[in-house]
Amino acid sequence: MTGSKYGNFDYDLSIRILNMLKGNYPARLKKVLIVTAPIWFKAPFQVLRMFVREKLRDRVFIVNSSTISSHLPLEVLPGSLGGTRAHDHQAWLREACRRMGRTLPPDYFTRGGVGGGLQSGSGAASDTSSLTDDSGSAGTGRGVGGGGGGDWLLDGSVSMTDSVVIASGASGNGSSSRKRSPSIDGGGVSGGSGGNSPSKKRSGDGGSKINDDNNTRSKSMSLAAFAARISAMQREGLVEEFNSKLGPDRGSDRPCDAFRRNRDRNRYADVPCLDASRVRLKGGDSDYVHANWVDGYQQANAYICTQGPLPHTVPDFWSMVWQNNVGVIVMTTRLVEGRRTKCALYWPKSPGESQTYGDVTVTCQSVDDQEDLVTTELTITQRDSCRSVTHLQFTSWPDFGIPHAAGSFLKFLDQVRSVAKERRGPVLVHCSAGIGRTGTFLTVDIAMRRLVDTGEVDLLGTVLKLREQRAGSIQTAEQYVFCHLALLEFAANIGLLPPE
Repeated sequence: MTGSKYGNFDYDLSIRILNMLKGNYPARLKKVLIVTAPIWFKAPFQVLRMFVREKLRDRVFIVNSSTISSHLPLEVLPGSLGGTRAHDHQAWLREACRRMGRTLPPDYFTRGGVGGGLQSGSGAASDTSSLTDDSGSAGTGRGVGGGGGGDWLLDGSVSMTDSVVIASGASGNGSSSRKRSPSIDGGGVSGGSGGNSPSKKRSGDGGSKINDDNNTRSKSMSLAAFAARISAMQREGLVEEFNSKLGPDRGSDRPCDAFRRNRDRNRYADVPCLDASRVRLKGGDSDYVHANWVDGYQQANAYICTQGPLPHTVPDFWSMVWQNNVGVIVMTTRLVEGRRTKCALYWPKSPGESQTYGDVTVTCQSVDDQEDLVTTELTITQRDSCRSVTHLQFTSWPDFGIPHAAGSFLKFLDQVRSVAKERRGPVLVHCSAGIGRTGTFLTVDIAMRRLVDTGEVDLLGTVLKLREQRAGSIQTAEQYVFCHLALLEFAANIGLLPPE
C-alpha cells in the first residue's frame, strides 16, 4: 500500500480484505501481509477486524518494508521491499499468458493504457489535484477557496514522524504498538510571546488560550472516540460537517475598519484582517499590516498569521518581524503557482546576498534545499542591532489543496518545532492569503499539542477559535479532512493509537 492516497479513505478496501480471509477469494488465504498501510486504512480496518472471528483476525499482519523480511525470505521479496529477487512484471505477465495459451497483441506492452503504465513503471495513484486560483494581485477577489494553508519534541528522543507498526492480533514478529507518555511544555510553537502584541496575560495566568475548555460550540473526545468517529463519518461526513458548521468565513460580522481603509495593502479584497487581533506597527505613516495575532495551545500570541507580502508591503513585513522579535518564518506557498504570483520575493535567496527593506537589512547566510523543504538562515540588522531568523519554506503544498502526504507535512512541522524551541518570540506563518494553508498548519499543530497534553481531540473547536482571531482560517473541506487524517497519523507515529 506504499504511496496510497487518502482519497481511498473508506470501508471498501478493509471489507474486501476481510472477505478474502473468509474464503471469498479464489485461493484460501492463510496469511495476509499489509505493507506500509496508511492511516486512512489502518483506522477503519482496526475497527472492522473486531467483528470477525479471532482465527481470521490472526491471519492479518500490518508491517512496514523493514520488517516484512521477518515474515518472508529475502529471495522471494523484490528489491523494492528489501529482498534479492529481480522482478520483471512484464516478463511475469508474458509467462502467465503463455501458460494460459493466450496470445497478446504485439504492441500490448508499448501502447498507452495498461501497456504504457507497465512500461513506465508508474503505478502510483495520481496526486490530489488543486483547484486553479482565480486571483493573484492586490484588490482581486479571493473567494471561498483561497490560498492557504516551539519548545516541543517528544522527550527529546522520538520524532513525530517516526514510523510505528500497529499490532494486529498476534504479529509473530514481536512488534507491538509503542506506548509513550511524551512530555510537553504546554506552550505554542514559539518560546515566548513578543513585541507589541495585544495586552494579554500568558495562559496559565488567566490569559486567553486557544481551544480552551470553555468552548461550548464543540465537544472534545478521546483519541479512540475520534478515530471511531472518522471511521463512521468517512470523508463525506467530514465534508458535510465542514459545510454545515464552518463553511465560508469572511469576517463580515466583526470590525475590520483598518482593513477597509488600507485596500492597497491587502493582497485579496475578500480576506479580511480583524481589528481586534491585528498586528500594529510602530512608527511610519501607518500602523497597518495584514496580519493577526493567534493563540497557540495554552499560550497567548504564539503565532502571527499574515498574507504573502506584496512588493510594496515587504518593508512593513520586515518591520513586523523586527518589532515582534520573530525568530522563525514559516512559508507554505511558492512565490509563483500556476503562473500566478502568490507572494513577493521578500528575502535574499543566495548565500552572502543582502537586501535592505525599509530600515531593516536582511542577509542570507546559508540555504539548505531538501525535498519539500527549503531552510534559509538569515540575519536581520537594524542600525547597530543584529538578530538571526530561520526561514522554512514547505514547497509541496498546492494552493486550495492539501499536502500530497501527511508524512511530509508532519516532518515539516517537526522541523519547525525543532527550530522554534531555540528561539524567542512568536512564529510567523504565511501562505498567499494567510488563511487556508496557514490555518491548516496551525490547526494541526494546536490539535497535536492538546492531544499529547490531555489525550483529547477537538478539531472543530480549534478551527472555530482560530477563526475568531484570523478570519477564514481553513478554507476548504479538503483541508478540514486533512487535519483529521494528519492528527491520526501523528497519533500512530508516537504510539498513542491503541492496537485495537
